Amino acid sequence: MLDAAAIGLAQATALWPGISRSGAVLAASRARGFSRRSAGRISAALAVPVVGGATVLKVVRLAKRVREGSIAPASLAPLCAVTVTSAASGLVAAPIARRTLDGLPLAPFAAYRTALAAVLLWTDRRWATVPERPL
Repeated sequence: MLDAAAIGLAQATALWPGISRSGAVLAASRARGFSRRSAGRISAALAVPVVGGATVLKVVRLAKRVREGSIAPASLAPLCAVTVTSAASGLVAAPIARRTLDGLPLAPFAAYRTALAAVLLWTDRRWATVPERPL
């Protein structure tokens, strides 16, 4: 039960921008003692309802906008083509990425992500400025 709670909480952190849902689930699974392979399977299994739910939500919102006339029905064909192409490339890339990462340590990737985040925060320091208040 604690494993499920920890992994679920980690998945919820992906609601914050910049947090990878799969990365959070992988990290939590590994922290709870799961093997790399098991952590990968958990992450993949948890992606199904998340991606499925997001897809249904987007389709419902898109249908509403088409009914309202804010999106032309003719623009749906290219959108469908892009969606199918994206899904197909993801299905092809996933097993390749899994095989590639199976034997490699993830610490260098974590260090790269941390360094990249630090550089981005340093170069875009708008987060550190306090907005002026009008008098």
